[in-house]
Amino acid sequence: MKAAVAAGHPASAEAGIEILSEGGAAADAAVAAALASCVAETVMTGLLGGAHAIVWDGRRARNLDCFVSVPSGCGPPMVDLQVAFGEETVHYAVGPASCAVPGLPAGLDTLWREYGRLPWSRLVEPALRLARAGTELPPRHAACLAMLAPVMTLNRGAALYSPGGRLLDGGDVLEQPGLVAALEVIAREGAGSVYRGSIGEALLAEPGVLVTHDDLTAYEAQWSEPVAVDYVGVRFLTRAGLSGIPDLLGRLPRLAGLSATERVLRAPWL
Repeated sequence: MKAAVAAGHPASAEAGIEILSEGGAAADAAVAAALASCVAETVMTGLLGGAHAIVWDGRRARNLDCFVSVPSGCGPPMVDLQVAFGEETVHYAVGPASCAVPGLPAGLDTLWREYGRLPWSRLVEPALRLARAGTELPPRHAACLAMLAPVMTLNRGAALYSPGGRLLDGGDVLEQPGLVAALEVIAREGAGSVYRGSIGEALLAEPGVLVTHDDLTAYEAQWSEPVAVDYVGVRFLTRAGLSGIPDLLGRLPRLAGLSATERVLRAPWL
């Protein structure tokens, strides 16, 4: 079976390919690519975010749920921002109080421990290299950044995404020195650093964060059975809940043999 890597940034995909070329398992490549995306795609994602994975080991499929969870602490309210998306105004609640209990690090650690082959520190290397060198901002990421500028440039974000007072544009290099230090710790202490180590301590020390020590130490990524959905004779295995995929596949019309105009008119979201 040929391997393939899909990602939202060339650097993220290259990280996965690099690990595969060294004999890493698909899980190793997924971990390396995900960590790289936390450097190259910070307009979209981040190291303290959440995720889920569908894993096929050649015999069965498993769903790994490592989405964020709601913190138990109390504190100041979130910061309300209104962001214009074209003609629509979207209300964002941001700031330290919006930080949830991270799930991605625990999920990557679980994936690596159960299916990985290469050492953990090796999987962090591509992301750490990217953080040290800086990453080029693709035009589509820059377009998202322009829409999310009020959110992304809030407080310390301004130094990263609008250095010198100018918002980064496509082709500009995004420098994130804080990620260098964070990934060095992740490489040395492992993903558990977010829950029982230096990264977790730094998160808890951030003013306004509602995540507690107990929230971090209690967090666990969870395995579950994926949801099976049949569509045009193909069996899809996916996550239920927030993904919305089971419901979406059930509403998709048959488009084979239709013209471009007919396909658009059949779209269920119109």
